[in-house]
Amino acid sequence: MIFLRKDILKFQFKLSMQTIMLAIAVSIMVFFFTNSGKKMILGIFLGTFISLLNFRQMALGFEKAVRMEETRAKRYAIIQYMIRFFIVGAVLVLSARSPYVNVPGVVIGLFLLKVVILGSNFLKFIFRNSI
Repeated sequence: MIFLRKDILKFQFKLSMQTIMLAIAVSIMVFFFTNSGKKMILGIFLGTFISLLNFRQMALGFEKAVRMEETRAKRYAIIQYMIRFFIVGAVLVLSARSPYVNVPGVVIGLFLLKVVILGSNFLKFIFRNSI
C-alpha cells in the first residue's frame, strides 16, 4: 500500500486547486472572447482533468518506484510513463474525432498544470531574490 506524506498531499491538492482556478479563469475569458465557447470550455476542462489525473498517477508511481529495486523501478517508471503518454494521446485523438470538444481547448487544459507549476516557481524565485 502506498502512503504519501501529508505535506506532499497538501502540495498536490494546492497545485490541483490552483490549476482548476486557472482553468475557470481561462474558460471565462474564452467564453467572452471566442465564438466556439462551449466546445473550447469542454476541451479545457477535459484536458485539465486528464492532466490532473496524470499528475496524481505520476506521484503514486514515483512513490511506489522509490521502494523498488533499481532495475525493477526503472522498468516500472518506463511503463508508467508510457501509460500516461498513451492516455494523453488517446484523449487527443478522441477529442479530434468528437464534435463536442475543441482540440485546442484540450491542449490548453493539458498545459495548465505545467503553467501553474512553472508560474509558482517563477514567482517564488522573483520574490525571493527581490528582498
